[in-house]
Amino acid sequence: MCLLCLYILRNAYFKIIHIATSVIIAYQVPTICEVMAVLTTIALKFHLELITVFFQNITDSAVKLFLSLKFWWIFLHSSKIILMMSSCQHANRQSARTTLILQKVSLLHPLHPDTLFELQLFPQKLQHHYLVFSPCLFFTLNHRFLTSCVELLITYVIFLLQFQYSTK
Repeated sequence: MCLLCLYILRNAYFKIIHIATSVIIAYQVPTICEVMAVLTTIALKFHLELITVFFQNITDSAVKLFLSLKFWWIFLHSSKIILMMSSCQHANRQSARTTLILQKVSLLHPLHPDTLFELQLFPQKLQHHYLVFSPCLFFTLNHRFLTSCVELLITYVIFLLQFQYSTK
């Protein structure tokens, strides 16, 4: 691997990181609003559907069709948040993986000392430039956040159903 190729690769990588970071910064508030809107919509629709299913006697087929369409709506909103979290998680993983790839390349075969030095220096610089999707530093968009949201929604819906059941 030539030294010029490493310089070009490093410059291209840092340009991509700079562009991605600019996009993350530009869309911080819309991302927070979108995540909160989707999670609120899922929680409220799911709660209302469970109340309708468990606490009301439904015999009309049109109402059953309407309820099934609402569950599909919940599914679409859930897919939206899952795809958002998965793409952020994937970008984060690939950013971290670049360091490992560069370290493996430096171990392959004997290299020129300047090239070897650049291969060792590049991962050190990368450690401070990972892609992390964290809008306004409130939360990080990744699978851990997604599981926390699912746990919170389930707890919220169970609490509301218990409250609804105790008032009847």
